[in-house]
Amino acid sequence: MPALRAIKLDDETYDRLKALGNSKDRPLNWLMKTAVVEYVEMEETYEREKCEDMERLALYDETGHAISNEIAGKWLESIGTESVLACPK
Repeated sequence: MPALRAIKLDDETYDRLKALGNSKDRPLNWLMKTAVVEYVEMEETYEREKCEDMERLALYDETGHAISNEIAGKWLESIGTESVLACPK
């Protein structure tokens, strides 16, 4: 069974959540849980992508290898055409 947690809200935010819950026919705790879960997922995605970016930067710093905007642009423009170019590596 999930542990019970508490959150302190100012009166205005509480009233807004309560009104939103009423308009959506959802209980207040469902709205708060949904908001927290979505926020955590968004932040986890951000952190994962930031780590991937840092790894890519480290690899570039190490090798100096990069794909030019021109090559990447030509590849992107070819997608959906009869002559799709191979993805640049």
